[in-house]
Amino acid sequence: MIKQIALVTKKPGMSRAAFIDRYENGHAVLALRIVPSWADYRRNYVVPGSGVALPDGPPSQEPPFDGISEFWFADQSKLDGLVQALQTDIGDQITEDETHLFDRSKIIVFMADEFVTPAKDLSPVPNGHRGRPAIKMVCLVSKKKEMSRTAFIEQYEKDHAPYALKILRKNGKPLFAEYRRSFPVEGSPFKLPHIEFDQTLDFDVMTEIWFWTKDDFQFFNALSEQDAVAGPMTENQEQLFDLSSVRMFLVEEHITTEEQLYAHVPARAR
Repeated sequence: MIKQIALVTKKPGMSRAAFIDRYENGHAVLALRIVPSWADYRRNYVVPGSGVALPDGPPSQEPPFDGISEFWFADQSKLDGLVQALQTDIGDQITEDETHLFDRSKIIVFMADEFVTPAKDLSPVPNGHRGRPAIKMVCLVSKKKEMSRTAFIEQYEKDHAPYALKILRKNGKPLFAEYRRSFPVEGSPFKLPHIEFDQTLDFDVMTEIWFWTKDDFQFFNALSEQDAVAGPMTENQEQLFDLSSVRMFLVEEHITTEEQLYAHVPARAR
């Protein structure tokens, strides 16, 4: 799978509710109709005032954007097809529609290497729970300055991610319902004739953590403040992160169904 991420900011003066409604019932519908290239497509809307601070860390910071759009492509040919399509009048239609939704001067688009923890290593679905996990948290973090991207990814995946699953547990089981890490690919800004993106990212990984229930999330917050957990976790993080850069916040996740993804795609092209 190939992953692309867009950080988007709503038009000035637009309410959050109007932004979500216009994106879900307008822009996303248009995009799926005229550029059906994705294997997965999700929109994450930042929940205002939901910042989560590290124990003994600085106050939580809200991100400078309103949403995170995530796109997955089955292979390079699908991504190439999107690029080619957006250089035609399809790109003009997308651009025109974006002007009614986004502050286009603040859009940031980049490719990412994604690592996904298998379900067998995560929290099982609670008895009686239906549907998706109730809570999703996003963490934006920068690596230690002297660390290379390769070393950062290797240490995150081989040490920090397993350690988090080991220490953050409830009733002997990992707290996380889902757990993903997306590492931006250096030098991968998404450039097209009708789009000019020239922003620099101020983080080195976007971590996504889901909790089955609100109680699980509250347990996570309480557990993170216990000395027996906070101390060792901070020591582990200090080997990897610039802790002053950490931003953690909740998002409202909207996922396009498989039926919607392929509604405009001929069966032979899937």
